[in-house]
Amino acid sequence: MSLFLFHLYVIHKYAVEIPIIDDWAMFRPDRPAKLSVAWLLDTSNTRTTASEHVIATTKLFVWIQYHLDQWNIHVNLILNFLILGFLVWWIVWFANKAVPEIPLYAKLAFAIFLLSPIDWFNHFMATQTCYLFYLIFFFLGSYVLFRDTQRWRHIVAGSLLAVLSICSLASGFGSCLVLLSAFCVFKGARIYSKNNSGRRINEATQLAVTVFLIGGGLTLWLAHYVTPAHVELVFPNDRRFWQFFLNLVSFGFGIETYSSWWGTLCLLVVLVPICAIIWKRKGRLTGIEWACFVMVAGILVNVGQIALGRAYPGVETGSKVLRYVEFVLPLIPLSMIAWAILLRGRKRAVMLGSLFAFCLLTFANDWSFDIYRYEALRRIEGRECVKAYYKGIGDGRCPTLYIDRQVNIPLATWLDNAKAVNVLFYQNLREEIETENQQPPVR
Repeated sequence: MSLFLFHLYVIHKYAVEIPIIDDWAMFRPDRPAKLSVAWLLDTSNTRTTASEHVIATTKLFVWIQYHLDQWNIHVNLILNFLILGFLVWWIVWFANKAVPEIPLYAKLAFAIFLLSPIDWFNHFMATQTCYLFYLIFFFLGSYVLFRDTQRWRHIVAGSLLAVLSICSLASGFGSCLVLLSAFCVFKGARIYSKNNSGRRINEATQLAVTVFLIGGGLTLWLAHYVTPAHVELVFPNDRRFWQFFLNLVSFGFGIETYSSWWGTLCLLVVLVPICAIIWKRKGRLTGIEWACFVMVAGILVNVGQIALGRAYPGVETGSKVLRYVEFVLPLIPLSMIAWAILLRGRKRAVMLGSLFAFCLLTFANDWSFDIYRYEALRRIEGRECVKAYYKGIGDGRCPTLYIDRQVNIPLATWLDNAKAVNVLFYQNLREEIETENQQPPVR
C-alpha cells in the first residue's frame, strides 16, 4: 500500500498538463467534445492515419473527462494509476480465491512488481489507459465465465466483459479468441459429462450465447481492422519471431537484457506448472484453474500478436519497448498462483521463495523514480514550445512531445483541433499568454 501511494504521489508531483505522443490523436475534428459510434470504433487513433487498435473504452473515458473538466491530463494520469491499483488489488483477490491457504503477505509480495517504475511510460501517458482496460476486462471476463456454478448472469456478464476487452485494444482480439476457444472446450466437457446429463440443453444454450456475444465482438473488430502501412508481418517460422517473443516475456520478469536464454527460462517458469497440473489432473480442472490458465494463455497469445507485427526490424528494436511491459507483468503473480496450485508443503515454500528472490534480483535496478522528474522537464520544455505556437512565434514542432517526421499528421493539426474544442491545456496556455501580453515590456 505504501509503495502504491508513493508512486501515486510521484505521478501527481511531476504530471504536466500537456498531451504527449498518441494522446494528440484524441483531437480529431470536434473530438473529444462530441461522441459517436463511428469515432469510438475508428482505428485512426494514433499519429498516423491507421492502426490496428479499436480503443472505444478509452475514447469514452476521455469524452467523459472532457465534459467534466475539459480533459484535465493531470487528473487523467492520477485516474490511470488508480485504475492500475484496482487491477493489482483484483489480482491479489483472485490469488486469494485460487490459493486461500497461501498467506496474504506472500500474495502482496508478488504484486509489488506490478507497481515498479519499469512501467513509467504507460503511467505517464493519458491514453495508455487502453492497456489497463484490455487487461482488466479480459481478466474479469475469464474469471466470471469459468465459474463452477455457471449461472446465466455469469455467462452474459463474462461475455460482455470480453467484448469490452476486444473494444479496448487489439490485444483483446487474440486474448479473447483464446478465452472463447477455451470456454468451448470447458463447456463441451460439461455438456458430455455423465454427471451433468440433466443440464445439457442449458449448458449448450449458454455456450451458444457466449459464442454469439464474444464471436460478435471478434467479428466487429475484424470488420474495422486496417493493416497499418508500416507493419510487415513476421511469422513463427522465422527465428526473429521467437527471439522477440522470448525477450518480451523476460521483460515481464524485469529482465532488460536481450537474451533468448533468459526468455526461455521465464517462459518455462510460466508454462511448466500449468502443463504439470493439466497432466496430473488429466484435464479435469476447477473453474478457478481454468480462469488462471486462460489468463496466462491470453497474455502469451498477445505477446505472439505483438511479435507478429513488431519483430520485423529485429529483436533489439521492439521487444523491450517500455509500453509493452504492462502486458507481461501479470505473468509474475499468475505464475505464483500456478506453482502454488501444483505444489504442496515444503516444496511449495521453496519454489515460491525462489521465484520471489529471482524477481527481486531481476527488478533490482527498476525502482528509481527519477525518470518521472526527467520526463517532466522534457514535457515542460514541450509545453513552452506549444505556447510559442499559440502565440504565433513557433512552428509547432515540439520533439519532446511529438515526433513530426515519418508520420502523416503534423502536431500543428492536433494543436488547432485542441484549440477548437477549448481543451484545458489550451485554456491554461491562453491565460498565460494573455497575462504575458498585459505585462509592460522590460526596459
